[in-house]
Amino acid sequence: MRTTPILKQAAGGVPRKRLEAEEIRDSLLVASGKLNDKVGGPSVFPPVPANLNAGNLWEVSKDEQDFNRRSLYIFTRRSVPYPLLESFDMASAQQVHSKRDVTTTPLQALTLFNSGHRLLLVASLAGG
Repeated sequence: MRTTPILKQAAGGVPRKRLEAEEIRDSLLVASGKLNDKVGGPSVFPPVPANLNAGNLWEVSKDEQDFNRRSLYIFTRRSVPYPLLESFDMASAQQVHSKRDVTTTPLQALTLFNSGHRLLLVASLAGG
């Protein structure tokens, strides 16, 4: 099969770019219709997996609406990073940088596949 220049340009002319960590989480929230688009306010603490053993370092926000705020508002703690964002190379709040690291690892696919938070969003998208 011969490819025409127009098809080649449409399919392969655009450089591929993976979404950044915050964009991945936010796109899941938007797709499920659960994104809380409130602007401003304090940082939020969405639930983290129980096996993270965060203890009193990560006190989950009392208001469940905070769980679905944009990723920009998730509190950043060096010792207890938010797992989904950490897997996808979130920006470090401790360093000044102009460019993020971009890695592709099997852990990223497993994080999306096994994340309890993602399962709730998918159920919501499916209407359940």
